[in-house]
Amino acid sequence: MKKNPNLPEDNYEFYTQQGNLLIWKPLFCVPYYTVDLDLSSNDISIMIDEIYNIQEEKKFGRPDAWSCNVISSYNSNTTFPPNTKIYQVFNERVTFALINYMKDNIDMSIIKNRKIDFSIWYNIYKKGDWQEKHDHMSNNGIASGILYLKTPVNGGTTRWYNPLEKLMIACGANESHATQTLDRDTEEPQKPGNLVIFPPYVDHDVSPNFSDEDRITLSFNVNVR
Repeated sequence: MKKNPNLPEDNYEFYTQQGNLLIWKPLFCVPYYTVDLDLSSNDISIMIDEIYNIQEEKKFGRPDAWSCNVISSYNSNTTFPPNTKIYQVFNERVTFALINYMKDNIDMSIIKNRKIDFSIWYNIYKKGDWQEKHDHMSNNGIASGILYLKTPVNGGTTRWYNPLEKLMIACGANESHATQTLDRDTEEPQKPGNLVIFPPYVDHDVSPNFSDEDRITLSFNVNVR
């Protein structure tokens, strides 16, 4: 197998013993939006301080339904008041990116005359912490996202899994092909201020944090009520 420089990045060519050319390429794609919100280091520091202040007061641990090691405010009904930097960033910058994502990918008729709300939670990964493979399929979600705030070297990375995995295995696909992961850290470093938006059905996990520093993210779902 070798790459053909004349084909798009995700295409590969194979040759049979008879010399026939076979071209491999993905038939469908999963929408995955990434944007640098251009946050200043001061903005990010304020947001991190806001998270630590809430954590100091609430002392959240690992959510009961999770089987990993991570501190998270998930499912705690924690809100971020309008005077917080987190609220301002979501209101002014994340919302703009989400509107574009939804215009491109969502049937807007399903949200007509219905309420749309955010559920936002923070995740703090201490040394050795990780998160199991999961999706965000709950509460009538139409979009999910992650805003990276602190990503130390060797601090772990978000890894994305093929949403067709179970169907492919049922049809005989080999394990390496069906369970392929896309480790975006090797292509697009998950830097502070980076935002990703993706469909709630996409499985993902977080590899262990081997750094002495905390890894901190804000995750969110967009739900239709």
